[in-house]
Amino acid sequence: MNSSIAAEGEFMRMYEFYYGKIYNYVFFRLFDRQVTQDLLSDIFFKIFEHRASFDAKKAKLSTWIFNIAKNTLTDYYRKNGRVAAFTYIDGEEAACGCPNAEEMSLVMCDNNYMAECLSRLREVDRTVLYLKYFLDFDYKDIAAHLEVSEKNASVLLTRAVRRLKTVYEMEVQDAV
Repeated sequence: MNSSIAAEGEFMRMYEFYYGKIYNYVFFRLFDRQVTQDLLSDIFFKIFEHRASFDAKKAKLSTWIFNIAKNTLTDYYRKNGRVAAFTYIDGEEAACGCPNAEEMSLVMCDNNYMAECLSRLREVDRTVLYLKYFLDFDYKDIAAHLEVSEKNASVLLTRAVRRLKTVYEMEVQDAV
């Protein structure tokens, strides 16, 4: 992926490359397809509007793009409150309405317990899990995205995995 997105053709390639990743990044926090679609429009409009200001010397393209997504989510939470509701999505709906549906179905559709557990975690836990396991960010990239040290990113991930495991085990026990 070329780090310059000022040219229209480069923007379209960037859009195609990042659309599914950004969709999942937002959806993973909100569990609401309609709001996710609305926020995606805002995010890509902001990226397009400010594409000439991107400086590869200051940040990687992915970091810049995900910071725009993170800031857009922050604005949404400020306006609408910090409630992340869980909505069950069956496999067919996910395949129709969710980019990278195969990845999302592993978390959201095929394992309803896991999806419920994820919705019960704090947003920072969902964020760090998504960055690591869906986007394959390393600790340096996670740290940059969360604006923490690499060591703190490592600790956040360890704790998020531990919390997810605990919530998952309680959810499975409640189902039995």
